[in-house]
Amino acid sequence: MENQTRGTLRDVLYTLFRYQWLFLGVFVLVAGAGIVYTKLSPRVYEASSKIYLTMNYERIRLTQSEVNTRLNVEQLVATEIEVLKSWTLLDKALEMMEEAGLGDPAIDRNSVMASFRIQPVRNTTFIEVRFRHTSPAFARDMVNHLIRAYEEFRQVNRSRDNQVETYADMIENIDLRIVEAEEELTSFNEVRDISSLDAQQDQELDQIGRMRTSLLQKDLDYATQLTRLEAMRRVQQDFSPARIQPEVLERNSQLNAMLQTFNTRYQERLVRSAQLTPDNPEMLMLDDNLAQLEEELERLYDASVDAQVQYLETLDAERELIRAQMRQSSDRKRELSRAGSQQSILQKKLQDLQNVRTVINQKLEESRIRSIGADRLQIQQIAPALLPNNPVKPKVLFNYMASLVLALVLAGSLPFYLQAMDSRINTDTDLYRTTGLPTLSVVRLKK
Repeated sequence: MENQTRGTLRDVLYTLFRYQWLFLGVFVLVAGAGIVYTKLSPRVYEASSKIYLTMNYERIRLTQSEVNTRLNVEQLVATEIEVLKSWTLLDKALEMMEEAGLGDPAIDRNSVMASFRIQPVRNTTFIEVRFRHTSPAFARDMVNHLIRAYEEFRQVNRSRDNQVETYADMIENIDLRIVEAEEELTSFNEVRDISSLDAQQDQELDQIGRMRTSLLQKDLDYATQLTRLEAMRRVQQDFSPARIQPEVLERNSQLNAMLQTFNTRYQERLVRSAQLTPDNPEMLMLDDNLAQLEEELERLYDASVDAQVQYLETLDAERELIRAQMRQSSDRKRELSRAGSQQSILQKKLQDLQNVRTVINQKLEESRIRSIGADRLQIQQIAPALLPNNPVKPKVLFNYMASLVLALVLAGSLPFYLQAMDSRINTDTDLYRTTGLPTLSVVRLKK
């Protein structure tokens, strides 16, 4: 066991010697790959600048009425950082660089935004702006133009006081118009019973529908009776008892009774004519009687025609009355519709004024907050960003040392891993590990 202990270092050296080319190959490969990667990696430069925020502490101490817009110093700094990170300032900065001939048309605004690092300096009111790019000049110009766009933005916000006054005047004017609209709507509702307006409109519609049905029935009845009158007048022009219409007889009982008498006398004459000669006194009396009855029938028929004319005149008068009532109902319906429309117009006018006031009030609050924020601080760039000389990425020395250490670790561990996986017996240690028997002696083979 003592010989085996003394042989441990020898086995280590033996393992390294046995896999010397593998050791050297892995070491050179890993170290060379790290060195080549470092050599070929693009150099990234970082430009930076600081912004100093001068606080107006008197302005920060707001009154109780302004408690909803109160911001402490930390919140103000955080707010300004978010403003610097906004897309609006980035687009403005890129636009300013293009106007100055320093922009790149192929630049991606998303990658530009991701390359910015904007953060506060701990326990101060400084904001540090950093930007990384492969071009040191572009990195410097990007930082300077972003801060310049930020300063212009704050200069614009300092003019918010005039907007606050304008919005306040607009709200005062709209309040007066809202009061007038409310009074107009109230007076309109007092004149009309607006609560029953819909019911009145439904009632008028029902009444118009009933009158239209009645008028249609009257028109059909009038057309039927007019056709009957025309037929009666044709009979009247060439009157004959046999041509009297049955429907006329149904409506005139006297005419019907007279026609029955005439028919009875006429049948009697026919019977007598077969027995007596035409110049017989009885026959002559029958003929005179029939002539009188026919004259009476014609008189009664003329009276029926006159009654039919009067009935048509009555129907026509009823039709005109229904039409007049329909016109009155239609006028009332239109008046009710106009009243409903007028009420809707007044309500819409009042609602629009209230919506406009809400929007302007929001604008007023935004302008107040911006003006308060602008008055609370002053902005000053400590120094413009300078052209960076040394890249921040990649770190050459660190990468070289890391590559050498990693190559040494991998190259040194790989032979021992292979040796551990090898089941062949090459040394007395391998023999003892396999069989558990100690080695009495070792015979070296010399070549």
